Amino acid sequence: MRDIFESEIPDTAPYKEWLGIVGSMLVAVLICVVLFAGGVLT
Repeated sequence: MRDIFESEIPDTAPYKEWLGIVGSMLVAVLICVVLFAGGVLT
């Protein structure tokens, strides 16, 4: 019964981990772009 129950529910841990890593990278790139644009424009 446990095997059937586990097979019906997908494991979302790797997806959440990937999303967290990519999200952190995007935030870092966005901060760098904003700082670089501010430095170029001033």
